[in-house]
Amino acid sequence: MSVAMSPEEFLSLRRGAGLTQNQAAAILGVTTRTLCRWESGLTQISLLKAEAIRLLLVKQGGQS
Repeated sequence: MSVAMSPEEFLSLRRGAGLTQNQAAAILGVTTRTLCRWESGLTQISLLKAEAIRLLLVKQGGQS
């Protein structure tokens, strides 16, 4: 099973959008704990969530 989004990709998108963990968690509608688990690789991001994250964080990064 391939991972829909690696922790490195997620972290790169979040930082590229200029967001803190708290800000990204609020935008994505998850807890900071969930976001930390994604970034550390403890929890895999599903394909559907990964696509939504890409759309939201790329859009957010473009607004900076």
